[in-house]
Amino acid sequence: MILRITGEQILAMLWLEHNAFSKEFKHFCKKQKPALAGFNAIKKLLAKQFDPINPDDIIAPGKIHRVYQSQTWEIWKVEAIVQGLKPNQWPRIWFAVNGDEITFLTIGSHTENYDNNAKDRIAIERVTDLL
Repeated sequence: MILRITGEQILAMLWLEHNAFSKEFKHFCKKQKPALAGFNAIKKLLAKQFDPINPDDIIAPGKIHRVYQSQTWEIWKVEAIVQGLKPNQWPRIWFAVNGDEITFLTIGSHTENYDNNAKDRIAIERVTDLL
């Protein structure tokens, strides 16, 4: 568990990554060095957005989208800001939320010309791998 302290609020979230996400993210970071800073920033925002005790809608609705929902977990997609890229090139990160657990599933950027529907299917497949 990673503890994040933001002002007076302590946010405790369990951060997980699918093995394939880790590989995709490393590959993306080789091309875009500032991606790690963007990823860390998005984690802070997600911790507030999905705080199981006191959630706060701080991510604009146009930047975060629910992809799928089941009885126990939800899959979301969010845009991560990366310096040096245009907004339409910012990577999209698919992740699953279950209580205080956020699992990163896949990443895609329009610099790689990804297929959104294919990424949605990959995210669903990967979260079922973890169940």
